[in-house]
Amino acid sequence: MSFATRAGQVAAAEIFMLLEGVDQLHAIAWHRSGILFMPVSHLQDQLDKIEAELSALGAYICDKRTKDGERLRNHAGNLHMSSDDNWEGVGLATQMAYRLFAETCLSVYEALDLVQAAERAARKIEAAPENPPLKREDSIFEEQESLGDLIPGVLEQLAASDAQRTREAAHAEGLSRRRKRDAQLQGEGWETKRAPKAGRPMSIGAPETD
Repeated sequence: MSFATRAGQVAAAEIFMLLEGVDQLHAIAWHRSGILFMPVSHLQDQLDKIEAELSALGAYICDKRTKDGERLRNHAGNLHMSSDDNWEGVGLATQMAYRLFAETCLSVYEALDLVQAAERAARKIEAAPENPPLKREDSIFEEQESLGDLIPGVLEQLAASDAQRTREAAHAEGLSRRRKRDAQLQGEGWETKRAPKAGRPMSIGAPETD
């Protein structure tokens, strides 16, 4: 926050000095009412108090996260840093100084806050312990239970099913062969039955006999 306050003070004092045409010593107290009429000797005795006042203004900006110069000037009035004059009556140089102080201070504060957050995240990653080795039961090398262990008696059931299918296939094959053989035998018997009988040879002139 102190860096942000110092950046805001440099910007505000510079614009006040340029617009009012005053020396640098008067410009550092831009937030005070009647600063233009204060003797240099009095300002030199007030430097520590001026610095404390500016720190309070910077803390207000960073805490409220505001860039409103008029709001900052009202806060300075509550702390008795400025008179009760309204915003329009304080003059352009004072208005610009309050605005520039608020905008610069908050911008620097937010930028530094982002940098610090990134540094904290980096340190947290560096400090984090390394990933522990993967347990065997959580890896691809975990020993899997066999199917027989998962389902008791399943191997016996599978073996019995295979034997039953083998017997059924053998039985079906035997039936098929018997049917083919029976069909073949029936076909041969039918052909034998249809074959013509051989007659006796007949001689010429011999009488036919019944």
